[in-house]
Amino acid sequence: MPKRKIKKISFHPLFILNFLILSSFLFLVSFKKIENFVVEPPESLPLVEKYFANKSLLFILLNHKKVFKENPNLVSLEIKPLIYPYGIKIKIKEGKVLAKIIDFKENKIYFLDNYERINSYFKPKEKKILEIISYKKIEDRAYLNKKIFNFLLKILQFSNLYLVKIDKLIIHSNFDISLILENNQEYLFDLQKNQDEQIKKFYFFLEFQKKQNFKAFRVDLRIPKKIYFQ
Repeated sequence: MPKRKIKKISFHPLFILNFLILSSFLFLVSFKKIENFVVEPPESLPLVEKYFANKSLLFILLNHKKVFKENPNLVSLEIKPLIYPYGIKIKIKEGKVLAKIIDFKENKIYFLDNYERINSYFKPKEKKILEIISYKKIEDRAYLNKKIFNFLLKILQFSNLYLVKIDKLIIHSNFDISLILENNQEYLFDLQKNQDEQIKKFYFFLEFQKKQNFKAFRVDLRIPKKIYFQ
């Protein structure tokens, strides 16, 4: 019988090089522990170290959702591998709790952050935050009404700028807002109308009281170009 010719299998050098690079990368991803972390913002480094220190990139990619479950304040977590020096870059976006919302009818407590998100599991970092009492139903893990949220941001900015001490905010069922100051003064706003005009009248009346040396109990700013008080 004639002898069969044995075919020799040869590999192109480029194929071998690519195979070695891929093998090295898979080894790094699967087994090499991450020691180099680039974290934005830097103050979030303790959070990253708690979950990812001495873990492989593969472990981090497969388990990063656990961070969201245990840290509800997080908005996003972006992970990018670094080739040299080997490590990862992590960009964290975290919500800041602005207020505590009390659903008056349901007698439930929620928290509001600076991304308009409402969640009963948010963790405030500041001891004292604004209290909001709502006569409108509040949904957990939802977003606050845009007009109410925009008004809240304007009022918080105003109070910081002019050192006005706010005790609480009340959201009425008809969508009006009562702003209660620490001296128990109540200011009424209608969010369906021009918010900026009403805030300007709010500032005007505060200054007017100082000059006239008196204090009103209840001030209605809802009527355009008018202020009613008692």
